[in-house]
Amino acid sequence: MATTPRSSNVHRSKKLKSTHDTGQKKLDSYFTVPETKQLVINVNTEIVTTEMDKENRDQSTQEQFYESSMYTDEFNTMLTTVLDGEEFLFTDSELSVFDAYKTGIKGEAKHLFVRLWMRPKRRWVRLDKLKVNHHIRDLEAAAQQLRRHGLATSEEIPIDDALDLLTVDELKAISPGKANNRAGYLAMIRTQFSATEIRRRVGSCILLDADVHALFLRVRLVYYRLTTLEEENPMVTSILARISRRNYPEYVTCRTTQVWTSRDELLAYEQALQIERQFEQQEELANAWELCENCVGLWEDMLKQVDSSKVMRQFEACRVYTRLLDHGTQVLAKLHEYELEAIMLRKLLNQKVYRLAKRGYWYDRLALVQSKQADRKAKKQALATCVQGIQDPTVRPVDLHRLHRRIHRLERELAIPKREQLDFTYLKLRKAKERIIYGERISDSVPGMKAIWRANDGSECSVEALALDYYKRRQGYNGHHTEGGMISMLFMMLFWDIVFAPMDGVFETPYQTAPLDLESDAFYGGRVSLINARIGHIEEGKFVELITRVDERERPRQTVCVGVHWDYTLQELLELAECMGATVLSSLCRLLAQEFGQRRSGLPDLCCWNYTFKKCLFIEVKGPGDKLSETQKAWVDTLSGLGLDVEVCYVKIWKGEDVLL
Repeated sequence: MATTPRSSNVHRSKKLKSTHDTGQKKLDSYFTVPETKQLVINVNTEIVTTEMDKENRDQSTQEQFYESSMYTDEFNTMLTTVLDGEEFLFTDSELSVFDAYKTGIKGEAKHLFVRLWMRPKRRWVRLDKLKVNHHIRDLEAAAQQLRRHGLATSEEIPIDDALDLLTVDELKAISPGKANNRAGYLAMIRTQFSATEIRRRVGSCILLDADVHALFLRVRLVYYRLTTLEEENPMVTSILARISRRNYPEYVTCRTTQVWTSRDELLAYEQALQIERQFEQQEELANAWELCENCVGLWEDMLKQVDSSKVMRQFEACRVYTRLLDHGTQVLAKLHEYELEAIMLRKLLNQKVYRLAKRGYWYDRLALVQSKQADRKAKKQALATCVQGIQDPTVRPVDLHRLHRRIHRLERELAIPKREQLDFTYLKLRKAKERIIYGERISDSVPGMKAIWRANDGSECSVEALALDYYKRRQGYNGHHTEGGMISMLFMMLFWDIVFAPMDGVFETPYQTAPLDLESDAFYGGRVSLINARIGHIEEGKFVELITRVDERERPRQTVCVGVHWDYTLQELLELAECMGATVLSSLCRLLAQEFGQRRSGLPDLCCWNYTFKKCLFIEVKGPGDKLSETQKAWVDTLSGLGLDVEVCYVKIWKGEDVLL
């Protein structure tokens, strides 16, 4: 049995999540605040009351008032930036709404508007429940300004909405009788009180105008260059950066004003994201597919009008619909609608613009669906699909091996003579050394959930932590459960200045953790001379100096960057790099520079090294019943081809007669 490593991937992910959640929920005000109190802000709800020193708290002391707010400052920056270069995306009536916000309402009303707009959902809010007294002296006056300029609805709150705003204690206080639950109290109140009386009990409420709310969401989409619509407001990132709770890489921001060349393009993109969001929220598979099905015709029409010269395809509606329909095929598979799934897979394969990295999977899945039929003709169609796949130059090498195996399987089922079968022996993958260890599993096997094992000290741990402890105690290695994290970090440290070098159209906002083209072919093509020069420096043994320089500059800032985890120490990174050697390190970096998006997944679970003997070992850990995926097999072949040691560690359940670790 084994001890859980100090910096395991599980612990690291929890730590990062905790830091992220804390950053969202508690933000220190960047204004000057008296030493006796600390302002704590929740960016998704309201400003929480100030936390005073209990011994010196004076209830009669007047609270500090601030004329400006980080929320309104960031909101104003967002609006000004968008209108400076992309005003053409909005109509005259929409521009008049922006003018109403900028010049029609005053500072306190602006703060109220921004705080209401930043809420996760547009809904009625009771003014007496808003805790914004640090920025608004007269809430009712601020609300009236919003209503007068059309930014908030002037309609009375519907009775059902008003009752929803009352707490259970309030319902009990005004109810003429007792009830067993909230619904019972609501029923009594509806029968005993008039609409006017209910509204009086609730007090003054406010709701942002629906069109205005949606308009500023569109402004947010344009400013932050959103590629998905998530629940978290992206303004959180900018506010965290403003108060130095989150530090982004330093680079030259150069906004492109032609991301969307017309208003129609923007509206189509926004609609596609909204439909995709609805798809993700569906609980019924049939409803999810219905959303996809309604988009097929529109998607096909868009494909006919695709501009082949356009570079920034991540902001095209057609790309979003392609991603949506790809997910839709997975829904069809779960619904066992194989005939319809095959049709959609063919449609996806007929276009060669979007999601090229998925083409190998689409070929393989289509062949599998076709081969499900028992007749010989269907199996021949499946074989033809696989052959078409291996002839497609856009299919990744990792998917070629998958197609090769399916071809061999189909050839056997069709009883094709050996002499007529396709020969792929020259592409045979290298295999890793296998090792078997035993441990005590203390949880039942539940599909979709990681099993819990007993560590060497008796605590609970993951199967990866169990294996890592074995290699540390029995084999003398140091290491981490990284799943490629340390390799990605070495690449980013060695190529930091190249990754964040000034380039057109890749740094659209100050809050990016990577250039927009990092996971595309354009990244390598646009920087090939810089990358080749850096590869030469690594081969000359200058990697220690490069890593150290970046680490000393960025680690104190804890810079948020794709592929970078500051849990790994500088010493560990340098030891791993030296154990790998300049030649291996340069080859891995070139591979990641060419295929960063595709190559980040599938790396072995454990990255271990022995600095004394300058040995490096990568281990893929498999619990009972687990097998290597195609991507993992490809990485085993790649690492072995570079001369690195790779093992597959199978952890089996100790049954008493076996030998423990």
